[in-house]
Amino acid sequence: MDTQISNRQSVIQIVKAASSDIMTTLGGDTFGFALGLMLLHTTHSAMSFGLGSIIYPLVGLLLVIPVGNLVDHQPH
Repeated sequence: MDTQISNRQSVIQIVKAASSDIMTTLGGDTFGFALGLMLLHTTHSAMSFGLGSIIYPLVGLLLVIPVGNLVDHQPH
């Protein structure tokens, strides 16, 4: 069974995907920054804030490849 989608449905899906990506990025970045500020407030150490700001994105980068491979090999 071959199901065709209309241009309108395609545009709606693209808008949903783009808005979801923007919201996820802003939410994740805001969460990471808030964690850094909470650490700064708790420890009163700018060094801990800086390390937290560096470690959060590094962990994300390190997890991108294994999680991407896992998702690609699982049936969807």
